[in-house]
Amino acid sequence: MPDPFKDAKNRMQGLTPKQKAVFIWDYYKLAILGGLALIGLIIYFIVVALTRAPDPVLSVEVINSQIGLGKGTDFYNNFLESSGIDTSKGSVDFSNTLFFDLSRDSDSASTYYLKLLAEIEAGDLDAVIANETNIKSLGSAGYFIDLTDAKTSSFYEKYKDKVLSATGEDGTAHPVAFRITDSAAFKASGVTYSEDAYLAIAPKAPHLENVGKLLDYLYQDADG
Repeated sequence: MPDPFKDAKNRMQGLTPKQKAVFIWDYYKLAILGGLALIGLIIYFIVVALTRAPDPVLSVEVINSQIGLGKGTDFYNNFLESSGIDTSKGSVDFSNTLFFDLSRDSDSASTYYLKLLAEIEAGDLDAVIANETNIKSLGSAGYFIDLTDAKTSSFYEKYKDKVLSATGEDGTAHPVAFRITDSAAFKASGVTYSEDAYLAIAPKAPHLENVGKLLDYLYQDADG
């Protein structure tokens, strides 16, 4: 059986250094390029692994607000201090990039609204803060968990005097959100609506323990 390496060695005999370099490139370029590509991929995955932001340990959408509750705000800093959440193990995300008004039929087809639904369906989102009209509309369509569900019943029992109900497709009223308008922490954040503000929980919320910590923070100094 022919030895390709011995054959290549024999063919290089008598070549000048420059000719040998050209011969080696022509003969081994596919292997060289493949090796370089493999090294590049290894480096890429190492860099991604080292620089990737940690997965969220709490994800909240604040609808129709120019004012954020996220990193750098007093609300965010005080919440982390109160809750004891360690953000080195995962980020706490308060997003305020979605704007829609479900009192207008046209907004049910808006990109912002559809993005929210996608986040809820994917199980990426823990909670939504919004005005009463939007919360009731989303709750009636089944996009929020029934607070009497076993997963959230402890929250319901603790704060049931704050609950907002929405009538579902079955014609039954279900508790779907907590009123946070009277929360001292929420008032101090500067986020305001023309209606009462509510916090609702996504059906597939992956971080319910931290949602509970957020509710405790919001209600620790509530006016009523």
